[in-house]
Amino acid sequence: MYEKTLYSKLVFQAEISPTAKDIIGQMLEKNPEHRLGSGPRDAQDIMDHIFFSSIDWNALSRREISPPFVPDVKSKDDVSNFDSSITSEPVDKLFSDTNSTKAVALPEFDDYNFNIKPKKKVGTQ
Repeated sequence: MYEKTLYSKLVFQAEISPTAKDIIGQMLEKNPEHRLGSGPRDAQDIMDHIFFSSIDWNALSRREISPPFVPDVKSKDDVSNFDSSITSEPVDKLFSDTNSTKAVALPEFDDYNFNIKPKKKVGTQ
């Protein structure tokens, strides 16, 4: 999948709107320096895209906008909101391409971790 993302042309289903195709295409730009949101304006470029023109970002940040869909999740392991064609796949089939399991070193994620609490900086209390 990683190789396909890097080297294949984007193909959209006919029902995808031109605006959706545009934002997806810009966000999946193969050259990271040209990707939507990667410039000096950062996420503001994404927020200003016409695809999001109906969103009041200030109201959203104040949590005044209700989500259009809230899934019913019964537990942290609940996968009932995923199609059974995905959840019934054997795990080994997901990694049938021997290249797909290679670790990819991405310097952008050097400081990334899964801790919920931020790390204390050296020299702070």
